[in-house]
Amino acid sequence: SSLEPASARPPPSALLGRRPGAMFNARKKILKDKGATPTDLEEEVAKALFDIEVSPSSDIKADLRDIYLCSAQELEVKN
Repeated sequence: SSLEPASARPPPSALLGRRPGAMFNARKKILKDKGATPTDLEEEVAKALFDIEVSPSSDIKADLRDIYLCSAQELEVKN
């Protein structure tokens, strides 16, 4: 099988329907110790916060500018 050159492939952000710098900007919402890598869940939460913050129809976008996270944990809630 032949591989297409990287220049012929769309950037990953195009495949996800996201702006190219969106994940980089969302990472600014994560405060970790130097050298610590954010988990997938932390990146997902940061992206959700960032998406709300930049949404033109969001009523709470100004409130989210000062919200950062240092960790995220998934919890199971029983009814």
